Amino acid sequence: MKKTLIALTVAALASTSASALTVYEQDGNSIAVGGAIKLALSKETGKKTEMLKEDAKINVSAKYAISGDAYALGYYEYSFLEKGAVDSGVKKAYVGLGGAGHQVTFGMQNTIGDSVGEAGFDNLYGVAKSYVDGSGDDLISYRYTGLQNWTFGLDYNVKQGQKGNKKDAAVIGAIYSADGFTGELAYQHKGKVHSFDTAFSFQADTVKYALDFGYAKAKGSDANYYVSPGVKVQLDKTGIYGTYTYAKEFDKDANKFKKSHGVNLGVDYAIAKNTSLFVEGRYTKAKGDDKANKAIGVGMKVEW
Repeated sequence: MKKTLIALTVAALASTSASALTVYEQDGNSIAVGGAIKLALSKETGKKTEMLKEDAKINVSAKYAISGDAYALGYYEYSFLEKGAVDSGVKKAYVGLGGAGHQVTFGMQNTIGDSVGEAGFDNLYGVAKSYVDGSGDDLISYRYTGLQNWTFGLDYNVKQGQKGNKKDAAVIGAIYSADGFTGELAYQHKGKVHSFDTAFSFQADTVKYALDFGYAKAKGSDANYYVSPGVKVQLDKTGIYGTYTYAKEFDKDANKFKKSHGVNLGVDYAIAKNTSLFVEGRYTKAKGDDKANKAIGVGMKVEW
């Protein structure tokens, strides 16, 4: 039972830094503080060299034992990025109850779709895609981890499902991980759009092979899709990684479907625990476009 409790709590607080500092722990109750800062010097096609503030956040998580293996939990995360940035302000704020392999949480949080994706090894310029919503402001989320090596999830967006709003939003998914293999799947129904993301990876010694695939289709329209293979080689403290993405998606500006290619290559080096330097590049081009988009950058990431 204790192992189940730990597994569920970890799943619920997955967005907590792996190096989160436990500031209080007694009688099954705990409070932890985590965060991250990531800065990079970047040069992209058509832009001047600039300093990118990619991440600057702090989070607090709490878990309190109720009785037996039952517990209550809470999580809060705030981003200090500049006002107006996509990820600025409160990023997560939720509470919940759990026990015996089951857990229900309420609030601003990630869906199980956020956990689907194995080919995105990047630190800065991602080319991997996803179609299932990875988070929501008014979610009711259920997780089950009572079956060994499996996690099952169901998320419902209360706000989008209110009476008068036809865009009901629900996400369902499953994750399996054992013996170096990981398989992930998430499906979303949102209004007239059906979409899913799936991912697979296999760890063979120091090499991780990964493949992501996604598909989205609205009623009366052709489907969007992508496929992304990736690989990462870990040599002691140095990681060498790359991802390729091929996609066919509807371009609203051009009012037509476009095929595109994207490549991400990079190297990161751990200079200390939870601290790394990285250099990374990206090349993307859509069919019919005159120019490709190129980018190169160097940065540093610190987590706690």
